[in-house]
Amino acid sequence: MAIDTHKNISIANESAREILKYKGTDIIGMPIETIYPQSGLVEVLETGQEEIGREQFYKGTYILSNIKPITSGTQVVGPWLPY
Repeated sequence: MAIDTHKNISIANESAREILKYKGTDIIGMPIETIYPQSGLVEVLETGQEEIGREQFYKGTYILSNIKPITSGTQVVGPWLPY
């Protein structure tokens, strides 16, 4: 899953939708803060610093994630959270 500079979901594969309990729902373009506010994606977007081993519970699911910034030159254009 990834978000754009406007904090909207730009990519979400089926695994991400299933983990977030949005299976079968198109969440592209929706604000990440509405769907998964504690994801850490906004923090990585704002700081440009990756987060490794982020632990959390979301809707009854334990999630361990690594979030990486996506850059274009020196500018962060979004973060990426692989599922």
